[in-house]
Amino acid sequence: MTTGRRSALGTAAPRVSRLCSVEGDDEITVSWIHTEEYTLSVGSPFTVPLSQLLAAARDRYECSTVYFVADHACKSVLETAREEALTCGLATLGTSSLTGQESDKGIESVQRIWREMSSAGVLRRTLVIGIGGGVTCDITGFIAGTYMRGVLYALLPTTLMAQVDAAIGGKTGINLHGQKNLIGAFYHPIGVVIDPDAIRSLPDRVLASGLAEVIKVAVIGSPELFETVATATLGNFRSDPALAWAVVRLAIREKLRQLSRDPMEVGDLRRPLNFGHCVGHAIEAELGYDWLHGECVAAGMAVASRLGARTGHTDPDLVARVLAVLERLSLPVHVPDEVTQAVWDHLVRIERVRNGSLHIVVPKGLGATTSLPSWPAGVAWQDVR
Repeated sequence: MTTGRRSALGTAAPRVSRLCSVEGDDEITVSWIHTEEYTLSVGSPFTVPLSQLLAAARDRYECSTVYFVADHACKSVLETAREEALTCGLATLGTSSLTGQESDKGIESVQRIWREMSSAGVLRRTLVIGIGGGVTCDITGFIAGTYMRGVLYALLPTTLMAQVDAAIGGKTGINLHGQKNLIGAFYHPIGVVIDPDAIRSLPDRVLASGLAEVIKVAVIGSPELFETVATATLGNFRSDPALAWAVVRLAIREKLRQLSRDPMEVGDLRRPLNFGHCVGHAIEAELGYDWLHGECVAAGMAVASRLGARTGHTDPDLVARVLAVLERLSLPVHVPDEVTQAVWDHLVRIERVRNGSLHIVVPKGLGATTSLPSWPAGVAWQDVR
């Protein structure tokens, strides 16, 4: 599983599809069978697993060209990836650039990159590689899944948020009319390459935002991970590479474990991974994405934890521990004053659209959650926000 500073958290294998039909008198039943396996590699330097991924794309999927979608801030990683592609005999057709901001996640950016890919000659056997944070991972997957009805793609996530969340699970999406990820699909890459050392040079705010997602999966399913980050500071993550590696590995494994229960999200909204997201998404929308995603989730987790205590589901001591970890990492634990009423109104609208259902996930203990179907009577928004 692990050799030196490299590990594979998945198994590479060809995609296998089979379309079967059984014809009856009045109908034809179509059974679609589609299995996928791919490698999620954790390694430093990232060039080793990237070279293996590129070789697999060349030999197994018969790719001869690559096309990059990359954040402006990832120029050195992009240049190295281009060199690795050339070494593997894959010609680079071109690169589309993104700012990495939430404003990129719209149909305008998608249309621009579609046009750039078409002009560059991207074909079905071109490997599209996304390099950057969560926004870039989301939009690269969406573009790859829709261009020519689906081309192969891979991801090199460079932020902690992307490494433990956006690049895991095959979810792609873009925003529309102010609604986050309203348009999207499940479309898996052929590989993901993660270098935990990259997170040690992230700006404090970006690093903390990613740690919010780490705390989320720790609370809902991994007491070991929670204890690992419970006393850590941002400085610890910069000075201790072993800590960064341990956190990334544990968070990815827990995210995959959670996803294995319902990988296509065909179930309801009570799944534990929604912890912090009901209120968090409302904050994100009402602030116009001025806060980073992890900051909104952090405030959402704080609200959900306090709500859990008010309804008797969450031990106050656990609430205090969760809030202490968030505050130590300079993450918000309250809905900002300027949008307090707007966020509440947003939640009311959601509840109305869902016929009275909110499904707010609250912790029952480390590694366990429950879901409140609607806002509990007798609990004032101002008391927990």
